Amino acid sequence: MKIQSFLLAAAVCVSLAGETVAQDTAQQIVGGVAKDDIEPGDPYAAVQGEAIYVGEINLVLTQRISARDLVRVGEDVKRATALLLVRRHLAMNALMKLGGKSLADSLDRRVQSYSSEAKQRGTSIDELAKARQSTSEAMIADIRWSSAWAQYLKSKMTPDNLQRYFEAHRDEYGGGQFQDLADQSKLRRDAADALFENLVASESETKVTWFVDSLHQQDR
Repeated sequence: MKIQSFLLAAAVCVSLAGETVAQDTAQQIVGGVAKDDIEPGDPYAAVQGEAIYVGEINLVLTQRISARDLVRVGEDVKRATALLLVRRHLAMNALMKLGGKSLADSLDRRVQSYSSEAKQRGTSIDELAKARQSTSEAMIADIRWSSAWAQYLKSKMTPDNLQRYFEAHRDEYGGGQFQDLADQSKLRRDAADALFENLVASESETKVTWFVDSLHQQDR
């Protein structure tokens, strides 16, 4: 299940729970230098001092559209994607705290495996990133997130946990009994979204700094 698709559509009307925003300037500033255009390797925000790069925005968008069409993407979509990624980094912080060294080792192995698979196909993470107007750092961050999130969902989306979520939100599914719910797709999406929101909320004290004014979406 890919929660990113759902969140991208919803991001415009979702606020960053408990974020602390340091707005550095009203201009587009990266590394203290005003720029007319920002590049994939430029940081647009930071979570607890860890930079998030424009290449991550491009990567999310090119998973849905052609790379050559990025120039036609509206500012609202870019801002929503930027906010999504900030929230995803907060959720990742929470996952790393929960998973510890075991998760970190697992993610390192996944990145190594991905790199080996790319090499067998005659390419590399760097080349794949460039084709998506992104960077290898952004690709690696995406690989690590996808793996960590998949592992977390697998551990949490058990029949018992789904039933508990259903019982707590029964009215949203027409009442009735859990065992009579023929299509669980909405239930699973909703439960996954709730898990994501809980991870983000657990990082409510984490400092978030925005560097690029045009990508900064205020709370709504």
